[in-house]
Formats: sequence, structure tokens, C-alpha cells
Amino acid sequence: MGPLPFLVLFFALASCTSVTSLAPVGLTPALLAPGDFEGTWLTDDVAFSLEVAHTNGLLRLSWIEPSPDQGGVPSPPGGKKPAADSLGRIPKAPPRFKSALIEVRRFEDWTIANIQDPDHPERKNWFWALMESAPGELRFRVPEASPFSNLVATGVLPGRFEGGSVVLDRLDSNALGRLRQAAKLPLWGTNELHWRRHGRH
Repeated sequence: MGPLPFLVLFFALASCTSVTSLAPVGLTPALLAPGDFEGTWLTDDVAFSLEVAHTNGLLRLSWIEPSPDQGGVPSPPGGKKPAADSLGRIPKAPPRFKSALIEVRRFEDWTIANIQDPDHPERKNWFWALMESAPGELRFRVPEASPFSNLVATGVLPGRFEGGSVVLDRLDSNALGRLRQAAKLPLWGTNELHWRRHGRH
């Protein structure tokens, strides 16, 4: 599993419930210093590269993903099996380079990371989490579905329900202000996604 599927699964609390938004959460793009972000990063499961795609709130996440292997023979683009060599060996397909953009936004003292899944462009929802940084470290706090369900049901936040998940509408400054006030409640899951920088570019 590459880092993006890992991120999306984590931001969805690795379950059938999640809190997503129809637009990136946050009021203004965060100002990003390349020296704070660029380099090779690690989680417990994967390694990936991070760079500042634009200092005005845009990070690029890049990684190498093995090609899918079905029954021992990988399926290349177009569905044709790779040709055998002179000894009849069928080589595995090469790994694929993949990347995705993370929109980083600010509201008051919050920094918020937003990401979509490029493997499923038909899904317009943004996964998001509060992002906290320290030298060589990034931590992400994931919104929990149950308390956000209450905020939507009581009209504090605009949104709707899809199964056990919550889909927020675009949050303007007033809605973000109400969310900031509600943050005195336990809105975030107990698990955190932790990135550690292994080296700089």
C-alpha cells in the first residue's frame, strides 16, 4: 500500500465512517517554508517524498508503488500480458511513480491538511485533519464522525449524512468560527498519524 491509500484510510479512521468535506477545510492557504517540509518522510508503514509545490499552501506527496500482481502475472496498461524473454520468463511490471497534492489551509491558530484520492477522481470529497508541526515531525489529528454528526444534526455545521459518515458543505468563516468554538468538545479521534523526516532533499 502506498502512502496515499494509507493516508485516506487513516483519515477515514480505517473504518466505514469518516468526516469529509466538499471543499478544502480552512479559510486561507498556509504559508509554507520549503525547509520545514521538503525531504524523505517515514511512517510506521511507508516512506515517501514531500516537497512544497507552492509556498502558498500546496504540498506534493510522491512515492513508488508496486504494480498490481494478479495470479503472479502483473497486469500492464491495456490488459496485455508482458512478453516472455528467451527463457520463457515473464517479468514483473516495473513499479509506478505516483504523486498527490495536499492543500494546507489556516483558520486562526489551526493548520489543516486536505487531500483527495486521485485513484478515485469521481469522489469529490476531501479528507482532512488538523496538522501540527515540530522540527522534523508532522502530526495529524483526525475528525471523529460521532461528534460531527451531532454538529450537523443540530445545525452548527452545514452538511449531510452518508451512511455512518459525515459530509460537510463548504465551511465559510462563520461555520469555521462555530467549529472553533465547538472544538472545546472532544471532536478528534484518539489516534494520530505521525510523520518523521528521514532526510532533506
